[in-house]
Amino acid sequence: MIIMKYLIFYSTFFISTLIACSQTNKIINKKRSAFDLLEIKGDVKSVIEYVCSVTDSMGEIKLKDTLPIPTPTEWGFDSIGGIKFQNLLNHKNIKDQISNKFIISNNKLKEFWYEVKENDTLLVEEIQLNDSLKNVHSVRYDYSGIVTSKSSTKYTSKKVETTVTNKYSKDQTKTISFLNENGKIDSLKVFINGKLHTEIRNEYQNTELSKIISKYNDGLEKELLFKYKYDDMGNWVEKTMSENGNVVSITIRKIHYR
Repeated sequence: MIIMKYLIFYSTFFISTLIACSQTNKIINKKRSAFDLLEIKGDVKSVIEYVCSVTDSMGEIKLKDTLPIPTPTEWGFDSIGGIKFQNLLNHKNIKDQISNKFIISNNKLKEFWYEVKENDTLLVEEIQLNDSLKNVHSVRYDYSGIVTSKSSTKYTSKKVETTVTNKYSKDQTKTISFLNENGKIDSLKVFINGKLHTEIRNEYQNTELSKIISKYNDGLEKELLFKYKYDDMGNWVEKTMSENGNVVSITIRKIHYR
């Protein structure tokens, strides 16, 4: 349960970061690159990032399975830190690409879509941005072309507001993420059918996420802690998430330098 609640936040965090990078010159800071926003140092060519479940064997934490959510992702960068593409990868085999390339040209997102097979059902998501790169509209279809969900996202320098309507559950989920001066999520509120469901507060240490405190409408509170391992360039390559002293998951980041 806690993993799923965390993954809802994590997916929102990735989407917010992704679009924030594409809006670098228009919304956050005209002088910042994607390297700045993603906290990457050095001459980086690409990054692959994915989250793994873990097992505890005699006190030794070992990686188990790659989680499908958030989707394993590959980022490609140009020489000045701009995003050239983003690929979504198959969680069962990180080498398999399941999306076309998400292209940014002249710092403008042109098109983004992907196809994923889930339980033998082909899902297609199309995302369109307006010219200002401040509003995003997304439609998800099933294999027969029937719309299964619609979402819209509005971006400003201080918050990201996303509304998703699901055809089958009839639920409407609204997520409001409040951003700090670095474009990172300070706090987040999730509303389901107009009622507050979850409040999340993030804490950072040296600009990196160190703690997530979640409060739910049933009175339950959760606290997640993060620890990092770094490479020789000072970039983190492993992020461990724990709850009550127990490791819940480990995020692996494979960085390829030029």
